[in-house]
Amino acid sequence: MFASTAHTHHANARDYVTNVASAASAFVAALLAFKPQRALVLAPAISPRAMAEKRYAMFRMADQWQSLSPSLATELRFMAGRD
Repeated sequence: MFASTAHTHHANARDYVTNVASAASAFVAALLAFKPQRALVLAPAISPRAMAEKRYAMFRMADQWQSLSPSLATELRFMAGRD
């Protein structure tokens, strides 16, 4: 009885290892086959003038929020100042 139990346990362990190996190989294959969408890779071009207008708008918004929420105004200025 012990021999048959040990044999079954060994077979289950082998099946488990086989399943893990096939899952790992499928995962690696999926990683290597992944191709990002072009829409996500290429950012739309924005003209320097439009970018400057958006920055000035954020600075004006920050001025409007200065008295009510100084920390929000600071964050808006920070975001407007970075490229």
